[in-house]
Amino acid sequence: MDFGPSDNALLDVLNSNSNSNTALKITPNIREESLGYLDRFGIKYIVLARHLSNSQYQEKVISSILNANPIQTSGVDLWIISAKKNIGYYIGGQYWASESEYNWMGKNATIQAFGKAVTVRIAGFWRPLNIPVKVVIKEDNNIMRVFQISTSTNVSFTVASGKIVTISADSTFIPNNYIHNGDDRKLSVLLSVSH
Repeated sequence: MDFGPSDNALLDVLNSNSNSNTALKITPNIREESLGYLDRFGIKYIVLARHLSNSQYQEKVISSILNANPIQTSGVDLWIISAKKNIGYYIGGQYWASESEYNWMGKNATIQAFGKAVTVRIAGFWRPLNIPVKVVIKEDNNIMRVFQISTSTNVSFTVASGKIVTISADSTFIPNNYIHNGDDRKLSVLLSVSH
């Protein structure tokens, strides 16, 4: 898996341990974010070729997220997505989902709630040289809140059902400059989304 921004948590999770037999714990946040992605783009079917080397792992992940087993037909696994789930949320933009509670954001992210409101938490926890980051929260292009995020900051706000909120950071950093692991993502603050 590369470190570039993914389209969604579902793709991140499907690619994360694709060559491993290790069981992956699908957290409620990963499940709801994945369902939100399916809602957001009106995806009605998922098709997985069974001959792929990582298909068993991916079948377990998809089945766990959808809470349903696939229909097996013509060498593929097929899931028919229920249009009535409408419980998740969607996060787009420069955002890196993970199994942890908090995930990194880059310069910006967009969050859309489906079915019910979600709580968004923004934290600093670790910032190189403790440089604060100004974060602007907009709903319908109107500024809702402005926060200064530093290592000790942990703030939250609510995104109402059906609303779209954009989060923008005024600065980013590249972790490779600080921990020398080859990671060249441009990161800003940590995000956590929950119902």
